[in-house]
Amino acid sequence: PWCGHCRRLHPELHKAAELLELREPDVTLAMVDCEAADSSRLKKNLNIRSFPTLKFYPGEEDASGKPRSIDYKGARGAQLLVENVLRMSSPPLVPVASANVEEFTSRAQDTSAFLLTRCPGGSDANNEEHATEEGSDFEEAKKLVSMVASVHSNVSWFGYSNAYGDAVTSQLCRKSGAPPSESPMLLSVINDEVVALEIPTHMKVASIDEFVRTFRLPLVNRASRDNFALLASYHLKIVMLVLDEDNLRLESEQLVEASRMAAQVMRSKLLFATVNATQFNKWLEQFHIEPTRPTLFVFDYQTSEYYTPEVPFDGKFNTQAILQFAEDVVGGKLEARSVASRNAIWAKLVNLAETAPSLIAIGAPISLLLFSMCLRKAFSGGAPPQEATIKEEKSEGLDEAKEGTNAEGKKEQ
Repeated sequence: PWCGHCRRLHPELHKAAELLELREPDVTLAMVDCEAADSSRLKKNLNIRSFPTLKFYPGEEDASGKPRSIDYKGARGAQLLVENVLRMSSPPLVPVASANVEEFTSRAQDTSAFLLTRCPGGSDANNEEHATEEGSDFEEAKKLVSMVASVHSNVSWFGYSNAYGDAVTSQLCRKSGAPPSESPMLLSVINDEVVALEIPTHMKVASIDEFVRTFRLPLVNRASRDNFALLASYHLKIVMLVLDEDNLRLESEQLVEASRMAAQVMRSKLLFATVNATQFNKWLEQFHIEPTRPTLFVFDYQTSEYYTPEVPFDGKFNTQAILQFAEDVVGGKLEARSVASRNAIWAKLVNLAETAPSLIAIGAPISLLLFSMCLRKAFSGGAPPQEATIKEEKSEGLDEAKEGTNAEGKKEQ
């Protein structure tokens, strides 16, 4: 009851339970109080290290024969939480009818939807759909993508369609800029961004996993409570675009547009994300940011450091200047400034990213959502939550940024 994060999450979980009962009654929502005397074993077995924690169990076993779990890093509002639970309750790779391709790809919000299809080229002027035999190459591609999807399905939708020639799929193929090919093609779709990966015979899982990790986020993200843990899990410095969309919308839009090309060039080296100056002004104070106009800086959570341009942009942004600033940061040409201790930064980040929950499903067809209220009364001065990496057996999937109150720290007396 003394944890603010849990108090905020509690009513959302009750709403989610009601929605799940209507839409998917086989999914069970459960809450556990890890402060109870008999909960210590459960906390240890589930490796509960931050609170609240949500884990999802899809009713499968991992390589060791134990129930496989997926840590949940998504939205915690009732409606989006339910959508994400339904996604994780589905097979990692779902079939998508050609008539439903547009609906499937529109599910992409903060992260991409991935569609396995073919892009053979040709005209779709008559909107003529051509069904094609999947063939051994497509079946092999499905197996590989399914392996990757099993790791990333807690973040993105994955589907496949073995039809081509319909207007929507053809448009996506053209927008990706990929040359026509009869080989299976994995499309990453988010907003107006479409990127394609051709999957030839004998492609390695690691190559597909790298593609998914690289392109599952948009060029410019919108930092929020729901996705900051995901951004932090990349272990990359983040170019923070500080916007005032309420009072300086035009200038804010100019900053975002000027940053897109720099984000394209620096992809896999830096992340770019917008942050609302009004909503997160207290968090920005530690970086000595006074957002009287849109500005930007680079934040490195791993080292508790940040970087600012040597010459302030003063509201005038151009792609080349932003790219030069980004390259100077990556090249070590700028001096980093230290902020508060990592634990203190994390405590302030709760304004931007509440502690990460986890989801669980035990025994098909039952799914169990576990809400862990193993909590401390305050942040201790000890080590901050540590990051954990998904093991090699899961195709080196997404790294998990542990958030919230440290489960192992001492409680206040």
